[in-house]
Amino acid sequence: MPEKHVHNGHRKRLRQKYLSNGFSGFTDQELIEMLLFTTIPRSNTSTAASNLLKEFDTIDNIIHSEPSELQKVAGIGASSADLLNTIGKIVDKLSEQKLMKVCCDPREVIKNYVKERFCRLPANTVSLVLCDDFLNIVNTRDCPVDCILRGTVTLRGLLEDILFTDASHVIIAFNHKDHIAVPEDNDYLITNNIASSLQKLDILLEDVLVIGENGNIFSFRESGSFSF
Repeated sequence: MPEKHVHNGHRKRLRQKYLSNGFSGFTDQELIEMLLFTTIPRSNTSTAASNLLKEFDTIDNIIHSEPSELQKVAGIGASSADLLNTIGKIVDKLSEQKLMKVCCDPREVIKNYVKERFCRLPANTVSLVLCDDFLNIVNTRDCPVDCILRGTVTLRGLLEDILFTDASHVIIAFNHKDHIAVPEDNDYLITNNIASSLQKLDILLEDVLVIGENGNIFSFRESGSFSF
């Protein structure tokens, strides 16, 4: 039987399975396969989905990876990488909106957003949460602390991201999920450098958060550890 007919039959079976029971009973690979149907209309998506899971381990890791990293996986082109990354951003947006319904204080929304985000990010990650005048989250930039200290990622590059989103407020967050929520020397060093640059751009540093083990949060603003 020609290969394309085999794939067509497989796609029809997956679609019928979804129409009958939703995603109940679907494996992670089958979920990724269905997502890829739109960007890989004819070729086999099973192998591409399998390759993604081998590389990134979970669906959450896949949809929260950069398109450039996704395209390194065999069978994943630009369109598929963009689709998966966009789905990750939509998931984050929905999560943010859900938090906003529960919390009225935007600062508490941001704390919960960062805490949830850091669950899937490695320790020693620093995130810049970019917000508008009303502290609505407009974007988030994640970077390993070591990359900033070594200069692999420059402050100029981070600031360009801020200017591109037209954010007016920034929250810096450090991921110390393997330790107690206490600032380290490097946290102060990075904070001082970013704060100095933000001041020149007339962008407000709203707070600096340290997320520790068990989701405990240390706020520079609330503790008076930094002059805002």
